[in-house]
Amino acid sequence: GEEGASRSASPAGRVSPTISPSDKASVLSPSNSEALRLVLAHLTPVRACLRRKSPSDLQRVLKLACGERYMRTVAKLRRLRLEPTKRRTVLEISMASQLVKARTLLANWQKVLRDVQEARRQRNPEAVKGLLEKWQLSEEEPEIKLATQDLQRWERNTASLSPKLCNATERKDAPSIAETLKELSREGPREVDGMASARLLLSRYHDQERELKKAIGSRYSRALAWAVQAWDFEETHRDFSRARQLLMQHCEAALALKRLSGAAEASAHIATASDVPALREAVAAWNFADDPEIRAAKAVLAKTEQIRSIAIAEAEAKRRAAEEAARQVAEEVAMLAGEEVARLAAARAAAEAAAAQAAAEEAAARAAAERAAAEAAAAAAAAAERAGLAGPSQGAGPAAAPSRVRFVEPGGTAPIAQSTPRPAQAGAGGLGPTAGPGAGPGPGGDGGSAATGRVRFVEANSNSSSSSALMPPPALPARRSALR
Repeated sequence: GEEGASRSASPAGRVSPTISPSDKASVLSPSNSEALRLVLAHLTPVRACLRRKSPSDLQRVLKLACGERYMRTVAKLRRLRLEPTKRRTVLEISMASQLVKARTLLANWQKVLRDVQEARRQRNPEAVKGLLEKWQLSEEEPEIKLATQDLQRWERNTASLSPKLCNATERKDAPSIAETLKELSREGPREVDGMASARLLLSRYHDQERELKKAIGSRYSRALAWAVQAWDFEETHRDFSRARQLLMQHCEAALALKRLSGAAEASAHIATASDVPALREAVAAWNFADDPEIRAAKAVLAKTEQIRSIAIAEAEAKRRAAEEAARQVAEEVAMLAGEEVARLAAARAAAEAAAAQAAAEEAAARAAAERAAAEAAAAAAAAAERAGLAGPSQGAGPAAAPSRVRFVEPGGTAPIAQSTPRPAQAGAGGLGPTAGPGAGPGPGGDGGSAATGRVRFVEANSNSSSSSALMPPPALPARRSALR
């Protein structure tokens, strides 16, 4: 530590003169034991730490040697009046130089420890091994001890994991590669044999896996086919199996769409064909992206729907025309039926009117007959009364049987007039015992109405001017009693 120190500042701030090697030799000779022992006693702990190469111990010792203890040592050295001033100065300069060099070396060692720590963090065994071999610091240092343990662990893991990584890379077993790299990142060095190729293969695996996921999410047939074709790893991968399944489903759905579209286009009656609903269901069930297959199927379906709408419109027009024709026919039939009903009603009304008129005429005729009968009865009664007042007529024939003439009103029984008895003539049809057939109430009587049974005119004597009689019918005693 003393070599190469020509000029140095003392703790008191003075500048020492130039010291030759001969002066150093004389100063450090055994004869100067008191001053030398004092300096060596102060530098002994520092030299021990330098020999052990222990940065932590050196830092602790320098903290003591460069503090208050150093000031006491320098003060003692300067109070040695028996020693020449030149010697004391040389020893003081040598002690200060040793301490400065120790502090510089401690800074270098601390930088080495930081470099070792950084190399350990980066898991760089070459850098750690180079630093340890170059500086050869004490193995008792915590950082050096950890670095040595890391190197040993890295060597063991490299020996065990490097072949495993190479085998997984050859098999393109991405999960094994990822697991091995994870173990190496946790317990192994940063770089081992085959790690670069394994990382490259794993990166390609992740890229292809992302493409598979993207194709599955988009459900685009071209992306699915490209991702399945570009896959270079195990076929048992979940995304690869899913993508291949979707691609197969897409192929089946595309073939079904193509078949149904061709059948729908080739159908003669496309609007009513059974393939059209199946094509509509297939288009509705399409679960992929807007591929050319689905676009072609949608165009065919639109065409069929247009034709179907036209056919439906024509059928609706025909139906409406048929309904209109049926309605017109129904109206004509109803009009004809109404006219027939009206005609029949008019005929019935006319028949009823004719019947009523006939009944009225009959009633009028009956009333007229009754009036005529009443007038005839009145005339007969008047004639009978006149005949009774005038007496027996002259020029009469042989004495006729006595007869009576009685007049009874229609509906009454009281006689209006009664003639005196006159002699009856033979064969005259009088009321006597020898009266003819016209003298009784029978059907051969004169001037009576057998239908009515109310009045009967009986001519008593054919030679008299008006000798008639009215008698009630004998067959109606109950009516007579009721009238009475």
